Amino acid sequence: MPKISQLPAATTAADADITLLVQGGSTKKVALSVLKAYFNGSKEWPIQVVEQASACSQYAAADNGYIPDSMNGMNLVGAVAGASDPGIGGTMEVAIYRNRETRLGDSTTQFDITNPSGTTFRYTYDGTGTDPGIADSLASLQIGDQVIPQAQNFAAGNNGKYVLTGVGANYFEIDNAGGAVESNKTLGTGYLAVNRTRSMLSTNLNIDSYHTTSVTAAVPAAVDMDFDDIRAGDRIVSVIMAIHSGTPATGLGVTPTFRLP
Repeated sequence: MPKISQLPAATTAADADITLLVQGGSTKKVALSVLKAYFNGSKEWPIQVVEQASACSQYAAADNGYIPDSMNGMNLVGAVAGASDPGIGGTMEVAIYRNRETRLGDSTTQFDITNPSGTTFRYTYDGTGTDPGIADSLASLQIGDQVIPQAQNFAAGNNGKYVLTGVGANYFEIDNAGGAVESNKTLGTGYLAVNRTRSMLSTNLNIDSYHTTSVTAAVPAAVDMDFDDIRAGDRIVSVIMAIHSGTPATGLGVTPTFRLP
């Protein structure tokens, strides 16, 4: 068995992440984490949410760029959050989200675009061509998702980048002051893409009062098995959902760990 110092650099966590694990833990835990990653093909994806000397604030968020091809097909198997200095009062709650762009339908998929009221425009799949699978569900679309119509045959004002304001069986709605009513329009050589952001945790990471790591939390985090997979091109975003009720913690790093199924 190789010594820790002999492991390839690519299999070890960054120095800052090891520091986070050491706080509230032990060097044995660090060694175990690194060895586990070395032998089972795990990959850590560290995210610095708040710089070490800065106070944590609600909804502070960060990511670490796009998931590379080398991690395609992996699943989230765990995560650790660590603060530089502890917060006081209550619990800091930290979420991990997966942002993924997906294309719906194909060149034959056909829409009717209507204007129900004001600046609301509704895009309805009319049953012609490949079904884009539009529905009001976490697996399909949700209000707040980003939609990017770039269809060859849509009027210019109906293409762009928008936030969904409504969604139902076979349709979605956006707010678009420049939209135009039109019918029987296929995507053609263009496309219809959506950016879906879904929580990868069914129970978020917690850092309790006077603690610096989620490892010691009274309520441990849990992975949402419906949204634990990652693909090349995904972005993994960590967001502080709640801070300590008294003195906020300073500095926050989050390290999700992924592994092939």
